[in-house]
Amino acid sequence: MEYSQLRLQFFTWCLVAFAACGGGAINDQSLPANMSGGAVADARRDNNYARFGNGTPAEKLRWTFVRGVHGGLLVPPLYLDRFRYALLTDRGELAIAEGDTTLHRFTFPNGEHPYPAIAADSAGTLYAVTTHGTLHAVGPDGAERWSKNLRQSDTNAILGYSQPLGMTDGVIIGTSAGTLTRFGSDGNPRWSVQFGAGISPQICHVNGAIVVALSHNDYSISDSLATLDAGTGARRSVVALAGVRVLSGPAVVGTATLVGAARRADDGTRQPFLLAVADGKEVWRRPLALLPRGISGDEFGNSYITGTGTTAEFTGGVLASFDAKGTQRWEKFFESELGAAAAVSGGYLYVVSRREGRMGLFTYTHTGEFAAFVPVANLLGVSSRISISPIAEPLLVAVDTCVVLRGVN
Repeated sequence: MEYSQLRLQFFTWCLVAFAACGGGAINDQSLPANMSGGAVADARRDNNYARFGNGTPAEKLRWTFVRGVHGGLLVPPLYLDRFRYALLTDRGELAIAEGDTTLHRFTFPNGEHPYPAIAADSAGTLYAVTTHGTLHAVGPDGAERWSKNLRQSDTNAILGYSQPLGMTDGVIIGTSAGTLTRFGSDGNPRWSVQFGAGISPQICHVNGAIVVALSHNDYSISDSLATLDAGTGARRSVVALAGVRVLSGPAVVGTATLVGAARRADDGTRQPFLLAVADGKEVWRRPLALLPRGISGDEFGNSYITGTGTTAEFTGGVLASFDAKGTQRWEKFFESELGAAAAVSGGYLYVVSRREGRMGLFTYTHTGEFAAFVPVANLLGVSSRISISPIAEPLLVAVDTCVVLRGVN
């Protein structure tokens, strides 16, 4: 299968990869048509990203062009400290940069291409999975530390891989075959657990525990939510999510773990829900007016759910907010679908959608008040695709929200 076909399939499954707990499922058959801008005369369209002040309603995007990196960005920059950040490109490169200058660059071997997912541990080692099913560990100096083949040796079955989750001294990765493994920073497995269902999009780490959704990828079989000890892999609890299939999450918001899910109705339509699990049991379930694609939260326990409309009359984007008890606070509607989680930074939320046909960045307060819309101008008339990062993951310094621009052929 062509690389361009692989990328397209991945994005339809895994745009929730930027949700706050950091994880989107990755598939062996993945990834969109070449967006590197290779046919564009002005190469400066590649590898641009913009940031704005943390917790402010952006009135303009200040663009940075990163020199010395080839191809378009697959994900927003991942910061390793206050100055250095990592970039992943669609031409098979992982780069470490500072300001607008590339410090180190690693090229994936054997023609491998990385999926749009990257993680880092506390030592600055970077982790990425490729289309060959290989997990690569790359040091902050750009040198490969080790690699592991994640494919099953006794089968040709196509596997999906969770987004890697960086830990203090290594990484955790899951597969659609139900295997969840923690590797140490030296590449040796610390523990491995086998489940009877696949590890679905996101993996969370909170208070010494790992939280994963287990999915059968079948509306006729209920999915579940599992909590494990991060140090040993021992199971703490498994909660059945009766009658639903997980579509997004898990995401830990306040004292609860939230998942977006849906059940198949008798007429064949999908009925979506937001579910909250705490203390080893489901504590509430609320119907949604959207198919959930991303979950974010704030320090007050409020959640922000992004997705698409559920009726033939409205297929645009929806942003809905719920409080810690599951009461809906407000909802907003957009011209185009919201395929990724809202970014939460300071007192504001940020989502990417269209306004009067123009793609751009929307800013809202936590109470749902509109603050700003900043269109992303096409550079010299070249179309662009933008993606937005969530707030910083654990073990990383908090960074401003970034928007990535890359040219499209």
